[in-house]
Amino acid sequence: MKIRNILVVTLFSMFTIACSHYEELSKNSTESKSGDDESHNPGQDCGSCHNKSGSEAALEYWWTVAGTVFKTNGTAQKSATIELWTKPGKQGTLVKRLVTDDLGNFYTDQILNFQGGVYPVLISASGELEMSSAFSGGSCNSCHNGSKEPKLTIN
Repeated sequence: MKIRNILVVTLFSMFTIACSHYEELSKNSTESKSGDDESHNPGQDCGSCHNKSGSEAALEYWWTVAGTVFKTNGTAQKSATIELWTKPGKQGTLVKRLVTDDLGNFYTDQILNFQGGVYPVLISASGELEMSSAFSGGSCNSCHNGSKEPKLTIN
């Protein structure tokens, strides 16, 4: 009986701590902003450091979605918008809208619902590009790095 009570208290404490952490992240989310230039490593896999593994970068920022957008000449696309939709073709519900910073990076630590996947749309003054398959969150650059998939590029 005593072991069961200890287990219940331990699980309750873990659940409470985890929930309060998520609530705090949701209230005080960090994300990319147009004009900012404090991000780093454009084009690299953001998730390789900013993840749940407890790396130094993750202690401060754990990105749920992150990546880099380039222009066709290889420079940073400073004025792109990334939208995440619940259905292809900009249908369903808009889950999140992010903008690129001055290095072309976009990111957020906001907890998003990726159940069923989301369909990213990359938007700039010259047009839109849609991802035809569902995305379940994480680092866009882990695939869009020029070797697995083309880099995210729009003028």
